[in-house]
Amino acid sequence: EIESAVKKQAEPVEGIRKAAWIIGILGFSLFAAQGVWFKLIWLVVDATAYAEGMVIAAVLLAMTAGAVIGNRWEIRSERILLALAAVQLILIFAMQGIARVWTSLRPAAAGSFMVYCLCLLALALLIVGPAALGYGMAIPRFCRGFNPAQVGRLWCFHHIGCAVGMLLCGFVIIPLIGLTWTLVLSTLLLLTPLIRRSAQKWATAGAAVAV
Repeated sequence: EIESAVKKQAEPVEGIRKAAWIIGILGFSLFAAQGVWFKLIWLVVDATAYAEGMVIAAVLLAMTAGAVIGNRWEIRSERILLALAAVQLILIFAMQGIARVWTSLRPAAAGSFMVYCLCLLALALLIVGPAALGYGMAIPRFCRGFNPAQVGRLWCFHHIGCAVGMLLCGFVIIPLIGLTWTLVLSTLLLLTPLIRRSAQKWATAGAAVAV
């Protein structure tokens, strides 16, 4: 029983090809969203090196926490992607409230550089933390069960997706459709694996009914 449980736990969530394109989409969506996060923080706070550093630190901290949670608890990949998409959509409508919170905190933070940095980190965690937490949970989930060489290949697809997402976001997507619709596009990309899976299920069900 123990051996069978270990084998079952070690089974990959998806095949290597499906996992590769899903992780590539996650990378693209992550860095497209990160480009939006930078812009949003710079709209609320001045575009400084401190703000940029706090955003990167918040993303890495939240992704680390997500990886720990994803490895300790069994959470279905579909639920992670749905929750991640929902969090990104909520962020679109929450930005005005977040801007008001920062405006109210700024006078208290103005007297101390340390307090200012802590408030800036808290703001970055509030904006990027929930979504980055979801990315941190999703990526190890889709890498689970593969051998080291396959995991290296998956991370290669992830980094390619990250690079393409950041370049297209900065030079094409945000100038073309704006921040809000870029975040919507990033969210829709997260749902493509679920949409494809649902379409396959409906096609199989339809074929069975036809037969």
